[in-house]
Amino acid sequence: MGKLIRHRLLLFVPQLLGVSFLVFLMIRMMPGDPAVRLAGLAPTPERIAQIRARLDLDQPLLSQFWAYLQSVAHLDFGSSTVTGNTIAADLAERLPGTIVLIGTALVLMMLLAVGLGLYTALNPRGLVARIVQVYGMLAGALPDFWLGLLLVFFFYTLAGIAPAPMGQIDLSLAPPPDLTGFYVIDALISGHVAVFFSAVGHLILPVTTLVFVYSAAILKQTRAAMDQVLETDWMRFAIVSGVSQRTVLKYGLRNVLPQVLSVAGVMMLVLIGSTVIVEQIFSWGGIGQYAIQAIQTSDYQAIQAFVLITALFSLTINLVIDLAYAALDPRIKYAR
Repeated sequence: MGKLIRHRLLLFVPQLLGVSFLVFLMIRMMPGDPAVRLAGLAPTPERIAQIRARLDLDQPLLSQFWAYLQSVAHLDFGSSTVTGNTIAADLAERLPGTIVLIGTALVLMMLLAVGLGLYTALNPRGLVARIVQVYGMLAGALPDFWLGLLLVFFFYTLAGIAPAPMGQIDLSLAPPPDLTGFYVIDALISGHVAVFFSAVGHLILPVTTLVFVYSAAILKQTRAAMDQVLETDWMRFAIVSGVSQRTVLKYGLRNVLPQVLSVAGVMMLVLIGSTVIVEQIFSWGGIGQYAIQAIQTSDYQAIQAFVLITALFSLTINLVIDLAYAALDPRIKYAR
């Protein structure tokens, strides 16, 4: 296991450099001159030249990339032309909201999908199995943005029981003291009960959107993997011998987890992209909505920082999943 960790960590560095270079190239391949976009309306040649020099755009490509790496190493992503703040400060302010959204959705997805997948594998002819089968077909064809808009229409516009899709807490409430950056945790620690329940209430619709649409893949994989386990000779012998369903579930889950974990890792990467749209629908104020605003306003450096951060997060998730998979299934042998 130690060799595997060292091997994967050694691969992580060139992967990170490769991703950084791709992000660097992609941003510079965008149509138009970034300096002209950043210079505002009716820019003078002197103003454009000044911006090009500040961004090192007047240097050779490799020199630009080296300067870019040095800046990123110091967490210096530049300043946003929209907010006027440093991009690092903007991302730090908005990242907790996105983490709460993705984290809550992923935990619920795992609990519901794995639980239902195991239950329907053990009870394939029940009513629940039929409902889950219909859900699996429906969720695979349902766009997340459409479901999000539908939930807002029914539960906020018509029924009036959901909070307005305008942020992470009610507009009439002041944010809690900034202790961790997470509204739910900060409100709970500081004793702001109204803010806590408002933050929880605002989570319901966007989390429901993500869970409903993206749980199906984990559920199907869990069901398929458990079906395979139930067909093995040792499991059939255990069932015939009168082993309790609880014991069958325990040992079945142990064999199913590696496959479920790999799918969960993929779905977590999918959630990163999906929250961009969901955050926009619910005006969530996370880094996904920040990225859309950056694209709409041609905020060159903010786009670059967002793409790099999400790419780094994706590489980290893949690394963790690989190591966890190897820990759960010792039979896995990685090529040297």
